[in-house]
Amino acid sequence: AHVMEETVPQTYELVRIGTFQSCFPTAFGCPRQGLAAPSVRGRIQLAPWMQTGGSHFLAGLEAFSHVWVVFLFDKNKHSSTSFSSSSFLKPTVRPPWLAGDDGRRGTRGVFATRSPHRPNPLGLTLCRLDCVDQAGATLYVSGVDVVNGSAVLDIKPYHPVDSLGGKLMDEDLRFAEWLPEPRPSAEVTWSPSALDELQHLQSLCRFYPDMRDARDLEDIPNASRMTALQLLRSSVDQVIGLDPRPPQSRSDRSDRSAETGKSSGKSSYRYWAMDFDGLSVVFRSLLERQCSERGALKFEVVRVQKCEGARPSKGWLQELEAELEGDRADQAKEA
Repeated sequence: AHVMEETVPQTYELVRIGTFQSCFPTAFGCPRQGLAAPSVRGRIQLAPWMQTGGSHFLAGLEAFSHVWVVFLFDKNKHSSTSFSSSSFLKPTVRPPWLAGDDGRRGTRGVFATRSPHRPNPLGLTLCRLDCVDQAGATLYVSGVDVVNGSAVLDIKPYHPVDSLGGKLMDEDLRFAEWLPEPRPSAEVTWSPSALDELQHLQSLCRFYPDMRDARDLEDIPNASRMTALQLLRSSVDQVIGLDPRPPQSRSDRSDRSAETGKSSGKSSYRYWAMDFDGLSVVFRSLLERQCSERGALKFEVVRVQKCEGARPSKGWLQELEAELEGDRADQAKEA
């Protein structure tokens, strides 16, 4: 029995208390920290079994400005791996930020990373609490970095005592050298056509506007709708400004490949598409020679269209890139 206790993990049962509804159908675009994109909206809907009796679980929560949310990485692309009884105890993972110029990743112990592939695939995020709908058993939150549909296990109110601010000197804080240092957000611009498409397709969005803008969603004042549109654009700006590209696409070699158009038969990775609240937002990186300041990072949103769900390949994006680059070439000739 003593040997069994050492070799077989002890397990516990937890219940799903709710579901996180967010703008992100996939992990691509999710900020590494939600409050770095404070305009990004979401909701937490309590499970039906918790709504009996008037949802007293939420009583008093409206007194707090922020909440901690404990959730499962059950919507992660490789969630089946995380929950597999044969692999969930692997001691090491390969973080994307450990990728070298050759694309190969190094390994680290799982507890030295924030990887979703963990013995217990739990996530912890801090969100701003915008309002509490007691009747609907729903929390309206912002500063969201969670994939839509993720299971919520617990909600805790935030208190300033949780903050390290003012308690530690800069020299007392340290983190692994392979992680990137915090840096200012990149500038994001929009093509005129993309702005028109955003306004035209706003009605596809679930969060811009929502109950935070008007209680009667069937009759939203134009002013509220325009405010929500501005907030929608701001949210997209914040997410893209954090540079959601995979680390291997940010390397100097990738940038040189894009600038020269030479990539040994591979894509130059200049165009990306992010699904966000019912929309597919296509953006491209403006290379160093196209920026006003040398070394500055800048993105341009070039197309907004209806999100068509999961796509089997990136062929559509490559076709769109060829179309847009062809249009730009034609415009340059005419000029």
